[in-house]
Amino acid sequence: MAGIAGGAEAVCLPEASQSLEAIVALVSDAYVRGKQHCIINVAQGADPDAVAIRDHLSARAQETGFGVELCAIAQIQRGGVPSAHDRFLATVLGAEAVRALAEGQSGVLVGMQAGELARTPLPEVAGCVRPVSPADIELARVLAQ
Repeated sequence: MAGIAGGAEAVCLPEASQSLEAIVALVSDAYVRGKQHCIINVAQGADPDAVAIRDHLSARAQETGFGVELCAIAQIQRGGVPSAHDRFLATVLGAEAVRALAEGQSGVLVGMQAGELARTPLPEVAGCVRPVSPADIELARVLAQ
């Protein structure tokens, strides 16, 4: 989602790995098409990782036409100003968590499912990974062109 929203030229995910040479080709193509910059979003767990991509592109900067900078946004992203919706959701979820405890229920994840408050036992969600939709991966690829 961040790659699509941010206009990334490449999105590297654990579910959709790309070779370093394929990434060089994407960056070179962006330069040839007249792009002033080239954004590559690299998710945690992607192979190659952000450092490997940076190092490879730095060594090939003459070929790609772009300099390379690495910005690990994980901490910056978490420090943003919450929107009114963020504050509302946090309040609603917090109130539901307190209600669950008041009712003697613990060991649950409080969240929203289909627009409704839901309590899910922690063993059902621990270790679960939400898969990235192939349609979203394809959309990111198409929009990067």
